Amino acid sequence: MNPSDHGFNPAFNMAAIKQVINDAVERVRAPSPMRLRDLIRQIRAARTAAEERAVINKECAYIRSTFREEDSLWRCRNIAKLLYIHMLGDLNSTTQFVVGLALCTLGAIASPEMSRDLAGEVERLMKSPNAYVRKKAALCAYRIILKVPELMEIFLPATRSLLSEKNHGVLITGVSLITEMCENSVDTLQHFKKLVPNLLRHLKNLILAGYSPEHDVSGISDPFLQVKILRLLRILGKNDVEASEAMNDILAQVATNTETSKNVGNTILYETVLSIMDIRSESGLRVLAINILGRFLVNNDKNIRYVALNTLLKTVHVDTSAVQRHRTTILECLKDPDVSIRRRALELSFALINSGNIRTMMKELLNFLERADPEFKEMASSRIVLAAEKHAPNIKWHLDTLLSVLVAAGNYVRDDVVSCTIQLLVANPSQQEYMVPQLWSALESDTADRQPLTQVATWCIGEFGDLLLTTSGLKAVIQAYLLATKLETDKTGYLGRIQQYWQELYPQMTMSSQRISDQVRVIRSRKFLSEVETENIKIVVSERLGMVQIENEEQPTEPFLERSMAIEAAPPEEEDKDIDKLVESLLSQHVIYEGIPLDVRPILSKIPYSFKSRLTVNRVNEALSRIIVDYPEMTVEAVCHWAYVAASVIIIELGLEKQGKKKNKNHTKLPRWQRRLENKIASLRASIGVITSYIRNPVGTSTKVAEIIDIAVPNDGNINSVCAEKIWKYQGLAAELKSLYKLNKVTVRGIVISSNGLIPVSTVEATDRLGLPTHVIKEAQKAVLLNTARIVSEAEVLAVYQRLLFSPQNTPITKQYALTSLTKLSTRFPTETSKIRELIESFGSHVQMELQQRGVEYGQLFGKFSHLRTALLERMPPLEIQKNNGNTGQNGSHELDSEEDLIDSNSSLRNTFPQIHDKMSEVSGLDSSYDIISDKKPPADIKVSNDTTLSLQNNNNNILNAINSVNDYLTDPPIPLVQPQESTVYEKDGLRIDFALQKVPDSPNTTIVNVTAYNTTSTPFTEFVFQAAVPRTFQLQLMPPSGTVIAENGVVTQVLRITTPNKCSLRMRIRVSYNCGGATVTDQAEINNFPSETWQ
Repeated sequence: MNPSDHGFNPAFNMAAIKQVINDAVERVRAPSPMRLRDLIRQIRAARTAAEERAVINKECAYIRSTFREEDSLWRCRNIAKLLYIHMLGDLNSTTQFVVGLALCTLGAIASPEMSRDLAGEVERLMKSPNAYVRKKAALCAYRIILKVPELMEIFLPATRSLLSEKNHGVLITGVSLITEMCENSVDTLQHFKKLVPNLLRHLKNLILAGYSPEHDVSGISDPFLQVKILRLLRILGKNDVEASEAMNDILAQVATNTETSKNVGNTILYETVLSIMDIRSESGLRVLAINILGRFLVNNDKNIRYVALNTLLKTVHVDTSAVQRHRTTILECLKDPDVSIRRRALELSFALINSGNIRTMMKELLNFLERADPEFKEMASSRIVLAAEKHAPNIKWHLDTLLSVLVAAGNYVRDDVVSCTIQLLVANPSQQEYMVPQLWSALESDTADRQPLTQVATWCIGEFGDLLLTTSGLKAVIQAYLLATKLETDKTGYLGRIQQYWQELYPQMTMSSQRISDQVRVIRSRKFLSEVETENIKIVVSERLGMVQIENEEQPTEPFLERSMAIEAAPPEEEDKDIDKLVESLLSQHVIYEGIPLDVRPILSKIPYSFKSRLTVNRVNEALSRIIVDYPEMTVEAVCHWAYVAASVIIIELGLEKQGKKKNKNHTKLPRWQRRLENKIASLRASIGVITSYIRNPVGTSTKVAEIIDIAVPNDGNINSVCAEKIWKYQGLAAELKSLYKLNKVTVRGIVISSNGLIPVSTVEATDRLGLPTHVIKEAQKAVLLNTARIVSEAEVLAVYQRLLFSPQNTPITKQYALTSLTKLSTRFPTETSKIRELIESFGSHVQMELQQRGVEYGQLFGKFSHLRTALLERMPPLEIQKNNGNTGQNGSHELDSEEDLIDSNSSLRNTFPQIHDKMSEVSGLDSSYDIISDKKPPADIKVSNDTTLSLQNNNNNILNAINSVNDYLTDPPIPLVQPQESTVYEKDGLRIDFALQKVPDSPNTTIVNVTAYNTTSTPFTEFVFQAAVPRTFQLQLMPPSGTVIAENGVVTQVLRITTPNKCSLRMRIRVSYNCGGATVTDQAEINNFPSETWQ
């Protein structure tokens, strides 16, 4: 098939391609058209008008020819020249609109060259008698100045005359032109400050002017011109007291007379506020401006609220106290649905924080952090941590805040917050007992999205795990006592059996008898009182709190005990009663479950009233003491359960003894239950939610009332709804009690305390009605906040750790924290060592290399190195945070980044000790890692410690020896130092520095250098600073000097401590700086020949 059949002719197509290429080449070779700058240059070079017209006509003819050819390559140049040529004529047109169009075009597209060429024409038109032309010329001049600022001098005379115009259009453009000039030139700003009275007059006329249809906008006369004038006044009055004083009255008039019902008025007020805050206005005027912004914050328009927040953020440092008045409104903006408003409100909230409002502000910010979007959490948590560190009122509050941030921000917390929290807790032992239960409570919940919190909690529990059990256990003993002192029994043998059952159920809960005995002594001191002070018995047990710990510093009186312990002791002749039946009745009827069954209610209602409480209390104390002595290994949890069961038994027993009004002591026959106590003991719960207690009138009248008490600690903080729920929940039970016992009144009282310690009014009223002491509710709140009522077992802790270690949501770093913590707990939880070892060794074959390494390493501590485990895993000393002070300190050491920081390479001053000759060969033979005079820059060759205490190594050994020896409570006597060797190392311009070297006998690698600086002149040296640096193989510590001023013929001393671990030859650079007679003197020197005794 022929190629021509496809329409392809090779000869023809090649010819066409060649033609196209040739045409393109020709166009490129053709001369390019004249540029606009060249045309302007030729027109300026013309000597006559005829020559100028000839140049223009020739260029116009060329442009027309290019348009015929449709050449698009240079069309942009031709159009620019055409516009320029015709614009020259249009600027001189007799029609104002043609002139205005030319000026608008010039301002929009003029190049810098065109602007320079036509600036004179524009300046001429600014003086035109036509207001329209003057307006357009001023606007064109404004555009020209934006492109070529140096041309503003041409327009200065004409611009000043624009302010005397009555036409608002000319005034607006004139004010805009002056504003741009003042922003670009300081000299122009000073020139136009003379026009402040003219501007104020125009502004006052606008305010006082009546209705003008031409300029009225929503009832305001020409708001555009007002805004322009206010903006210019702000620039002219900045840092000018005289101009600001002239503006105060008119700005106050604008701020008070402007209508704010429309956005037009808000715009003027906004500019007024900016002007007031930028100039040096009066304090009252600034308060007025900030109050205007405060009104903006409650505006329905989101844009106005945003503008107000943004402006307050800029002005908060001008008048902080005035902004603080609107703190509540600003915090409300944190709840705004608009994300930009929340962001500005958050930034402004942090700017308002100070030491006086830190508690209130931080509470709101933490609430915001809890519900904030992820984009806010990182920034908000970081700023909260910084604010807490700067303004924390006390350590406890600081720790609470850090914990709240860890909980609320989750994984968005910065890494340094973890170390900061740990360091703060370790450095404050008094807060450890408080914080450990808090961290444990947080760790029990799901922490998959709170890895930093998990890391802090595991570290602290591993370090202070013994406090977790001790704190809860000691409070449990106190709770058991408080409950037991309400009741009395002589049936110690039976009660001992109850304790034995519980000890078998909870063998892992152990506590030394010494610890319990200590608590008994505290209990006998009568410092702990029952949380219920009433005319009759009330047993109050909470599902969350248990029995609340109450501390009373005052010694309770006997009448108080008689009123509170209103139970009659069992008669001696009734000791042969079948107590087992009563216990079985109690357990089978689930008295300690939620609710009180009907079969048991008649028994509870028969509790008598008596004043024989002194005997009751004494017998209970004796019984409790005997139980603790007879069973020294009883567990803490067993004490609580024993006390509760004993109390319930006595209630039933005493109720049966006094049943009815019969004088005989016959007992009500109870049904026989076959299930024994040991079969039901596992179903006992030490805490219940509902407690019904019967109250009889203390004066013995026939009025009968009962109260149903329910204690709750809601986690969500919704205490009001919980209170209402309690009342609604027990209405049925209240009706049954009233009908069954013929009571006059049954009241439901909800004792509700939020988990964050908030107490509602209803709780206060309920405690008052129950006759509780005034301190009870405060102590209950304290118990809630401290979380001291809960018993934590070792098994519970290990269960949580097992969940953390095997949870796929936890990061490897968090699991490393948990493994380390678990290893430490092996010395805190001795009864669970085998379980801990099993968990740790399971990580010996983990797929994660780091976790496998930790598992293998820690596993060795349970094997052949088990004898070292206790010593290795003891508590760490307080952590030290090294702070880099940079160059801010007057005296002290600095870490040098370069050799030039202390001494330059040209320094030739060498001061040596007199007994050692100066050998420059030693300097040339220095190791390359620390060339003391070279120009090289070893980044870390010279290091100086920033420690501010003189702590010798042997002193540390003395402290350890004191800890290991129980009889050694005092530190060793001071270590004698050898006789110092004094030498002059520097002397110049009246300043002499002597070194006195002292070796520490028990620390051969340590040298103490006593530096003495002498002023041998009659002029005092002020701002004296001595600095030193040594190679990186040494350690240097500079102590604070005795002063920074050396009086005439005076001295200043300072101590240096140098450690030479490798026994290398010592070298040192020193630098001195001081002020003498108003002149600053700085000098530096090198000391490279210390006595060999200082480093050998």
